[in-house]
Amino acid sequence: MIVVKKILLILLLVLSACSSTYAEDDVVAEVYGKEITLRDVQLLHEYDDEDLPQVVKTYVKQEIIIQEAKKLNLDISDYEGGMNPRTYELPPPAPEGHINPIRDFILRQSEKLSMTPEEYMEVYYPTRNERHAYFAAYLDEKFGTLETESLEKHEKTNAFYKNLLTLYEDDVEIYVGW
Repeated sequence: MIVVKKILLILLLVLSACSSTYAEDDVVAEVYGKEITLRDVQLLHEYDDEDLPQVVKTYVKQEIIIQEAKKLNLDISDYEGGMNPRTYELPPPAPEGHINPIRDFILRQSEKLSMTPEEYMEVYYPTRNERHAYFAAYLDEKFGTLETESLEKHEKTNAFYKNLLTLYEDDVEIYVGW
């Protein structure tokens, strides 16, 4: 009977840890000592609660690459071209019977983050574009530019990305889902 009670207690603790909700300002991970809050993740990613650990892992992998690119002082200006419009307009509604996934994403995320769509876009696009630019610059620096795109480069990039958390385990802490 004592063993059953202990098992039930452990099960309850595990279930409560898995189903706990996080506040926007909760730190969900750290990369090189930089705190990543839930709001940082929510700004760029839409997810169901059960997917939060995987989404945080994805964000952390991207952050590792971004921090590595910054350490190398990579010039990202070539990667930002055309990606940073000065004004952000909500895409128009889709015609009847069609969907506009970008508009729908913006509306869902802005509501989730208690922002107007315009406020959300003013934060989302520059953040996303800068992160994308660092990410692309780093991968090109490490594996060659897009002009030298090949299956070999693709395979090396995927293997590197897949193993990032192992390669940088001393520099990363993830606090959700483990």
